[in-house]
Amino acid sequence: MNGKNRPIDKNDDQSEDADADAEVLRKEYRNMQANRNAFAHESEMVLRRQQLTIEKLRSKNESLKENVAILETANMAPRMTPFEQSQLDKACQELDRYTTLVESEKTKRAAIEKEISSLRDHISKRRREMGGINAVAENRRLLQKQVKVREGKLDQILLKFNKSVARNKQLREEIDDLRGERVAYQK
Repeated sequence: MNGKNRPIDKNDDQSEDADADAEVLRKEYRNMQANRNAFAHESEMVLRRQQLTIEKLRSKNESLKENVAILETANMAPRMTPFEQSQLDKACQELDRYTTLVESEKTKRAAIEKEISSLRDHISKRRREMGGINAVAENRRLLQKQVKVREGKLDQILLKFNKSVARNKQLREEIDDLRGERVAYQK
């Protein structure tokens, strides 16, 4: 019997299961990479928008501070008119609103940075659990080695089996010859 006509056993099923498992792990890894890249890109875009907003708010804040400083120096001057007082109140309210917005954006940024750090740690942990970058290749190499070893054992067993079949054939022929002699002797 050659290797192509041999019966399928549990080891072949295990090999197929191992290949299927390896393929599932590769797909999961590619999906994780894609998700990580998408999340990193999205996070970078959000951070850039927030940085632009913060810069705008800072410049607006500086402008408002200058206006407040001008108004404070104007306070030393004669009394403000009701219109000027309402303008000053509006400017102060706007300053407070922008200051609150800046603080809110800082909080959001810190939360996003914390989440990015957490995801990076999670990705590193998953890589370590999977056995690193070469885990799939190493698993495939070990699986191929096991297949070769088992094929060698199967060949040895088949050789013994064929020898036994040949010996049984020889013994049957001998038995048939002896039966023929017995029949001839009994006549």
